[in-house]
Amino acid sequence: MSVQFQQDFCARSVSEELISRELSLEEEMFNRGRTRFLANVNRLREQKNEGGTSYGKMLIKRGIEPLAGAVDAFMTKAKSGGAGRRHMAVNLLDGMDSDVVAFITLRTAIDRLTRGVLLQGVAVTIGREIEAEQRLTNLKENDKSRYQLTQRYIQGHSSRKYRSTVLRYAFGKSETVDFEPWPEVKCLHLGQKLIELAIESTGFFMVAPKYDGGFKGANEKYPYQLAPSASLNDWINQHLEKASIMYPDYMPTLIPPKPWVGASGGGYYFREMRPLNLVKTTDRNYLELMDKKIQSGEMPDVLTSINALQATPWAINRPVYEVAQHLWDHTDGGVADMPPRDGYRLPACPVCGADITDSASAHVSHACLDGLSDEELKKWKRAAAIIREKNISCMSHRLGIAKTLNLASKYKDEEAFYYPYQLDFRGRIYAVPAYLTPQGTHLSKALLCFAKGKPLGNMTAVKWLAIHGSNTFGNDKVSLDDRYSWVLQHQEKIKAVAEDPYNNTWWQEADDPWGFLAFCLEWSGYLLEGLEFISRLPVAMDGTCNGLQIFSLILRDETGGAAVNLLPGEKPQDIYGIVADKVKKALEAQAARDTAGADVYAKGSDIPLYNEVICARFLLTLPINRKMTKRQVMVLPYGGTFDSCREYTEEWLKEQVYGDTPVEMPAGHTLRAVARFLAALVWDAIGSTVIKAREAMTFLQDVAGILNKADLPARWTTPVGFYVQQFYREQNGRRVKTKIGDSLVYLTLNEAKQDKLAKPKQKSAISPNYVHSLDAAALMRTVCRCISRGIDNFAMIHDSYGTFAADSEQLSRLLRSTFVELFGGTSNMLELWSREVMAAVPDAVLQKTDALPVVPSFGGLNVEDVTNSLFFFA
Repeated sequence: MSVQFQQDFCARSVSEELISRELSLEEEMFNRGRTRFLANVNRLREQKNEGGTSYGKMLIKRGIEPLAGAVDAFMTKAKSGGAGRRHMAVNLLDGMDSDVVAFITLRTAIDRLTRGVLLQGVAVTIGREIEAEQRLTNLKENDKSRYQLTQRYIQGHSSRKYRSTVLRYAFGKSETVDFEPWPEVKCLHLGQKLIELAIESTGFFMVAPKYDGGFKGANEKYPYQLAPSASLNDWINQHLEKASIMYPDYMPTLIPPKPWVGASGGGYYFREMRPLNLVKTTDRNYLELMDKKIQSGEMPDVLTSINALQATPWAINRPVYEVAQHLWDHTDGGVADMPPRDGYRLPACPVCGADITDSASAHVSHACLDGLSDEELKKWKRAAAIIREKNISCMSHRLGIAKTLNLASKYKDEEAFYYPYQLDFRGRIYAVPAYLTPQGTHLSKALLCFAKGKPLGNMTAVKWLAIHGSNTFGNDKVSLDDRYSWVLQHQEKIKAVAEDPYNNTWWQEADDPWGFLAFCLEWSGYLLEGLEFISRLPVAMDGTCNGLQIFSLILRDETGGAAVNLLPGEKPQDIYGIVADKVKKALEAQAARDTAGADVYAKGSDIPLYNEVICARFLLTLPINRKMTKRQVMVLPYGGTFDSCREYTEEWLKEQVYGDTPVEMPAGHTLRAVARFLAALVWDAIGSTVIKAREAMTFLQDVAGILNKADLPARWTTPVGFYVQQFYREQNGRRVKTKIGDSLVYLTLNEAKQDKLAKPKQKSAISPNYVHSLDAAALMRTVCRCISRGIDNFAMIHDSYGTFAADSEQLSRLLRSTFVELFGGTSNMLELWSREVMAAVPDAVLQKTDALPVVPSFGGLNVEDVTNSLFFFA
């Protein structure tokens, strides 16, 4: 054990045994990450998809330009009419984009690169892939409607085999396409020529005899194989050695993580692991600048806050874990937001009633289905297709639950463990491990509790614990007193859940069932032990659409501020419900009109898209409530546009129309048209509710537009000294796309400019990044003030602040005073921000700008009112 390592812990009295276990755990993380990486490479190789590996993608990107150039040169020379036999490849490739030819050749060859495949087989496969591309080009030219239909059908499917099958089926069904299949010899010669060009232009490959260990006679020859060149083989091995250690399987630590004292080197201790950076970025210049700022003492709150989160000890909530593991192992899904562990079962056989899921997944035919009529079989297949789609959509959810519970099982007997944290470029704090974290899913958070615990001590703490429980159930739109009363009224049911959560399933009706189960167990402990009960449950208080809260604060927006609980009130304001009420009133006004003259037309068309009155009357039959408007309002401060508003509105309408009780659309109206009508009303209602937020977003984007003209990234300093650099780099390469749906962007020698701005992204992202940098600053400053008052356990998620119930009252006061301090000065923060980011813009650019963006003016909100707003964070 190194002297430095021992010094790191001399002040914290960590036992050598625990240190040794930690080093072994981190070595396990390192090895698991390496093993997982190499296993994925081997899996892709076995699937003949080596082009999907990290090095395969790099090779294809690097090789397209030189190989495409070689193909062009070959075609030009062959068509020039010189002496010699014209190669058959010229006719077969005629009319094809050389980029596409190069892409198909490289992808096919690299897919089989290290498997020792015979040269002849690779050549024929390349020829067949080129043939398929030509056939599909023919289909597009001669049967465009069928081609477009199938392209829409395969959109989003990653399986190349599936896409190939669908498109070839479409080709076979077309009656207007005449394409003579190529003989194998043509594919062979074409493939051989392209391999020859690839060898000459890229240096990736070589042709070598394939020795099989047997003895050949004097007149016998070994077959040839396509293999990586010696230099490429060395490069691949070096790449695998470096890349395999880049992605450890990060897990929580058994000892406090290494504190952050600079821009790198915090979190973990194992020497072989690549050191973490404080900010998740690969920009070395930015990290060096960040390190200088840290060393000069410009960001004390940043390091203090992230180290405080890292120093918070956690433990597994054993009773919650036992319930979760039992339900995961022994139920068929649909319990507490859990899908079935092995997926949903297919519909039973309509003839014999047997469960045929396993036989169907194993591609074993079920005889009963053969006796069904065409209509009955179609009906069963439709029902089965719905289940299969459902299983696909919840696959990641099932995987997440399995990994979360697996980690909980690993740590369930530990007295304490910790989470290393990093920052993103805006200053937001994120746990490094995945799945089981204090910032994870409802299940993940419920599986965790503070390791040490703190007695409740007084009835104020009891009330905060009750408020947290009421919130997790979903009873969070009433006053704090009513939330407390709700818990008291349901106390017997809460006790019953804690005593037997398997048979008393009321907890599963909660909005956050796992969080509510954890609360029931905690409340039961309080009922048994009273104020001496040592509570370990993190009690969270959340902001109301915190992005809008921040915009309303910095611009003193009284209207928007009232809607997001910046002002004192007897009950919490619900901005989603406020917008929904405005939409409903607008619909009622439209519905009262006459249908005549209410048609809306697309520009330049004499066919109406929809009738406003008919749409309004139809929509009023649906539940126009806060759930309908929540996503549209929520994303507004984070760059929400009318297009995103329309998209979310359309998703909501689909859920209504195609739900458990299907709804028929009005005659002559498409779902998309009705959704667009509704989205316009939602957008107007949002605009009349959060006026200043819209002004702030426009201003931010206008400033970003000037920075784009100067080819400058956006750089600013948050109120806690954190240095933000918004620099989205553009990969200004060429996109090659095949008819079968494969697509790749590759960089050319003249276009690979790593420092070129992605200007549309710079402009669209400025609003969410600015507001995220401010909520990060508020969290950091709040944590620092809590530490100075003796609060040292934190469960923080950007706009959700959590600690012990006993410390919740003090946290509630401190976060309010912090927001007032940060956002309540006399200066306009947007003006200060614009001065900082615009300081680097050359005068020549400013002189060419017609008019500089006007800083939005203040409204009438008194920021000090936040101090007395019970529902600002609650």
